[in-house]
Amino acid sequence: MDNIAVVGAGNGGQLLAGHLASKGHRINLFDIKKEIIDEINQRGGIISFDGVIAGEGKVSCATTDLHSAMEGTEIIMIATLTKDHIDVAKSLAPYLTEKHLVVLIPGGTFGALTFKAVLRKNGFQRLPVIAECQDLIYTCRSISPGISRAMGIKKDIPVAAIPASAGKQVAERLNGMLPYFKPMPNIIYTSLGNLAPVAHPGPSVLNAARIEAQKEPIPYLETITPSVARLMEKIDEERRSIAAALGTELISQKQWMQDCYGIEGKDIYECYRNAVVYSELKAQTSLKARYITEDIPCGLVPMIAVAKIAGVNVPAMEALVTLCGIITEEDYEQTGRNIDRLGLRNMNMEEFLSSIQ
Repeated sequence: MDNIAVVGAGNGGQLLAGHLASKGHRINLFDIKKEIIDEINQRGGIISFDGVIAGEGKVSCATTDLHSAMEGTEIIMIATLTKDHIDVAKSLAPYLTEKHLVVLIPGGTFGALTFKAVLRKNGFQRLPVIAECQDLIYTCRSISPGISRAMGIKKDIPVAAIPASAGKQVAERLNGMLPYFKPMPNIIYTSLGNLAPVAHPGPSVLNAARIEAQKEPIPYLETITPSVARLMEKIDEERRSIAAALGTELISQKQWMQDCYGIEGKDIYECYRNAVVYSELKAQTSLKARYITEDIPCGLVPMIAVAKIAGVNVPAMEALVTLCGIITEEDYEQTGRNIDRLGLRNMNMEEFLSSIQ
């Protein structure tokens, strides 16, 4: 039995906490939203879930007090929005030691580097192992606090760590809890393997008129037409080009959909037409929602930063970031995971590669 703090009681965090608790692990669940924590406590700490997995688990502690959540824990699983990682790292810093294992589920793009940079600024000389997962385990929704539904579970979740040498051991430990994790050599695989920036911002921007005029939420799959899919494929191509320049070969989004969910199709558009796992999902109901406000600053912005270090041109990514910034009235290059927040200022490619080892 492991002693685990799950930080974040949103869709994924609640299901993760309940699923782990159902396997006999001691779970402390933390969130800053008192109303969610209060309702879970009113249920006796029991989190129920159904869908492709079904059961319930009782958390040992559901709290808005981070000190209480951290007490007696060895593993910290961070299931917040990736745009909250900097604030989470700052809040956790007083309670972390080098003996902890920090796992970002998911990490977004270079979440582990971002977390590392924050801890360095907070005086850490000896860092805990910081691992990042390429994605959340589940395609899921919280029906209400304490009740979750899993529409799908990914077959293999790539996981890597800083230091890179710890990746295999981290995967083994996580697989002892839930058997979904696949060790990767370093965080290039998990960060540039992050497909949320490929899948989300383009369809949102190109369906802006529908989103703003909608009376009811639009099914996500309806936002992906052949022309939208072409933009997604171009972003995917640039993502893989950055990785190739760094000496890493990544699979395409199309191959990922086949590997994770068994979805077949001759191209991205056809894959989405056949994606039953996404049939219940709705598109974002506002342009100022996470498909843009998370996947641009914590997805494409750091990809572009590393592309510049690697000497790779990414015009589609840059255009999409600029367009999203205009329509949401935010300078994502300034607010996102830019070169400074990644701790990569003035680094060349060799120094970057050394920083992730």
